[in-house]
Amino acid sequence: MKNLEITIDDITLEVEYYFDHGSDGDYFEPPTGDFTDIESIKLEGSKIDITDLLSDYVINRIQDKIYHYEKMA
Repeated sequence: MKNLEITIDDITLEVEYYFDHGSDGDYFEPPTGDFTDIESIKLEGSKIDITDLLSDYVINRIQDKIYHYEKMA
């Protein structure tokens, strides 16, 4: 599990997630895409998981930021 601090609209969130890099596949295995699984989202310094309270729009923005972070790393 990885941790990343993400800022959205001047609010810093601490995100715990798994990221699986896809594969190109080969003769025997089909290609697979990248996969992001968010475990928890908390306000910076908080211990309360707010993942279920966030809209799909915010979750998608977080996933986009994770994807760009993982691809640039």
